[in-house]
Amino acid sequence: MRVDDETWRDGTRKAYDWTGNGFEDTVENILFPPRARKQGENALPDQRITCDFDHGPQSGNNQDFNLCHVSSQDAFYLVLVASLIENAGLLSTIRVQMNFERMRWEWRGWLMEVLKRPQDAIAAYKQAYASNTSRWQLAHVIGFLYEQSGNHAEAEAWLVRACEGNPKSGDAWFNLGFIRDKARRWPKAIEAFQKAVALAPNQDRAWYGMGLAQAHLGNHAEAAKALEEAARLQPMNGHAWYALGMAYHHLHEPEQVKRAAEQLAQFDPQRAKVFIRETERADLHHLVAHLD
Repeated sequence: MRVDDETWRDGTRKAYDWTGNGFEDTVENILFPPRARKQGENALPDQRITCDFDHGPQSGNNQDFNLCHVSSQDAFYLVLVASLIENAGLLSTIRVQMNFERMRWEWRGWLMEVLKRPQDAIAAYKQAYASNTSRWQLAHVIGFLYEQSGNHAEAEAWLVRACEGNPKSGDAWFNLGFIRDKARRWPKAIEAFQKAVALAPNQDRAWYGMGLAQAHLGNHAEAAKALEEAARLQPMNGHAWYALGMAYHHLHEPEQVKRAAEQLAQFDPQRAKVFIRETERADLHHLVAHLD
């Protein structure tokens, strides 16, 4: 089957443009958006599609696509799309290599979650992770399930694995910091939160967690810096403004305490009332006098 320019160029999908960077790039862009492509040189060949090209500049060549970082659901979807392209006559052969052992355990873990059986879900996800330790997302899920069950030590251990598997995941570092904060391991929590905001500076919850951890350690100046960021990013966060005001109270900065009270009074007067009482600022009572 011969495919020419006009057949593929639909005006909306530049990836279909036969005259672009060659059909190899075209197929790669269609099947594997950037989030689904191989990440890192040491990725394991857990799932793979090999395509033999019949037409275009890549005719006679094979192209290998590594799916080891793609979820099971996405992998099935990609195989389906590749099969459709094969049926269109563009590819003569598609050879699919997938780690069905991992996929089987991963799907079992998901089912156990749905059935509210967290221990069985953890056991299944561990089996899936053992078959491919590059799937850092599984370590993340296992850590989350351990945290839900109240096992903070195991939760932290698995979240450390998730962060090691993908050190650029701001969410993983935040969750690790959150677990450590709950375990009252505040210096370690601060380390994790710092990595989270380095990767995602707009992650207000990480700034907030860092501020609380610094406050627990008595580092009120550092707490104020972090909580200022949290309040700036989420100006309607009453918890952040309350904690920020308390940090300034410990630093003996009355004007900053007043600023926090005024902000709270605008959108959370009940919390402002508690804040004014806790800081013993009777001069600010007029801000919440309507609640008496």
